[in-house]
Amino acid sequence: MRFTLVDLFSFSISIAAIIGLIRYRKINPVYYPFLYCVWIAFLNEILGYFLIYSGRHNAINNNIYVLAEAMLFTWQFKNWGLFRRSGRLFIAILVSFVLFWIVVFIVIMFVSIGFTFAYPLIVDRKLQALDAVKWSFRAAMGNFGRLLLLYLLNAVLSIGGMLLCYVGMFLIFPITYGALAVAYEQVFGLSDGSEPGPHLPPPPPAF
Repeated sequence: MRFTLVDLFSFSISIAAIIGLIRYRKINPVYYPFLYCVWIAFLNEILGYFLIYSGRHNAINNNIYVLAEAMLFTWQFKNWGLFRRSGRLFIAILVSFVLFWIVVFIVIMFVSIGFTFAYPLIVDRKLQALDAVKWSFRAAMGNFGRLLLLYLLNAVLSIGGMLLCYVGMFLIFPITYGALAVAYEQVFGLSDGSEPGPHLPPPPPAF
């Protein structure tokens, strides 16, 4: 795990987060939504850092952050009196944010689950990228419910790791990766690697 200049700029939000925490009681409550947004951004940067440098994607936590950010900024504009004449507009905007986010989240989950076995197929079966994606989606759609439950369980474990001051993430990563590896082995089996070149996997069964 390395630390680059990009990471340094990303964590610059920590300055505002710490100052806001120290001076919380002296800050005008009107600006609390913005302060909450800063804290959430800081936590999201920490989570994204560990996810990226452990080889995982940060799409899910970033999308959750985008929803929280949109709602908090809408709340901030409400505190500034933007929706003083129409309280229903404030509710309508929040509901529209949530509905749009749900649609996007479903699409992201569908694509993420579809790519579950793509990288292992490239490494284990030496398939080309498009072939690996095709086989991965075929297997994932045949086991969609089980993989969805596996992803949700991994998400719950990750949240538990974050609640332990992120130290728990170092314990959670081997478990989540091991679970995905077991799922791959149960669906495709492991190639013995005795023959050079790509090896097409057998038809994907349910695991």
